Amino acid sequence: MKSRYALSIFLAVVFLGGGQKLFAQMAMKLDKADVLLTTTDAINTAMDVTLQNIANFKTTGFKKQRVHLQDGRVVDTSRVWQQGRLLNTNIPLDLVINGDGFFRILQPNGDLAYTRNGSMHLDNDGNMVTVNGEMLDPQICLPRDQTSVTISSDGTVEVLQSGETQAQQVGRIELAYFQNPSGLKAVGSTLFVETPASGQPVVTPPGENGAGKIMQGFLEDSNVEILEELTHLRKLQSWKNGVDQALMTIQEGQR
Repeated sequence: MKSRYALSIFLAVVFLGGGQKLFAQMAMKLDKADVLLTTTDAINTAMDVTLQNIANFKTTGFKKQRVHLQDGRVVDTSRVWQQGRLLNTNIPLDLVINGDGFFRILQPNGDLAYTRNGSMHLDNDGNMVTVNGEMLDPQICLPRDQTSVTISSDGTVEVLQSGETQAQQVGRIELAYFQNPSGLKAVGSTLFVETPASGQPVVTPPGENGAGKIMQGFLEDSNVEILEELTHLRKLQSWKNGVDQALMTIQEGQR
């Protein structure tokens, strides 16, 4: 027996191919309006996720998502963790993890979160913080009279202070590595928290225990390929149009 998913596609193809009369007879006989309604809901979900990908095309560190359908239903939605392009900004507090891992972020409520967005700046107290003002964990504070900052691939942060000739270490960035990052829960476009599915993170210096190394003066672009997303959106819209027309024919035939 054909699956519900295959049947919904078959009915839509029959309709779009000009076999409206045959379609109406088949649809009414099989009473599959519920199949088409379920498929429409699934397509709408896939379109919403694709539109979100497109909206975050230029969001630093954003990871695109994909909706997986089976038998006309949503099975799950997964995030694609493939690394985005590395953008050279030459800004000292722009950081990239070249490889796996996440920056550890302390949220206002005291809980830890994790991000790939390495666009940092200093708050009024000299703390390194994210674009949303959340501090790195462990906290790294730069002296007010620092004239330059160097962040090594192993996360070591050194500053040169006014009137000094020798750089001083003021901290070291630590990364979090997850065996199953797909289990993380999104709490923003680029911010995540651990769950039982993700497991607890391995906290490690950059370049160790499976974590990537730090690159200073770079940012990670989103991994969204805009042409791919637009093509995917057009295919979903075409599929939805066919299912909508098929559903309309069934409803008219039942009046």
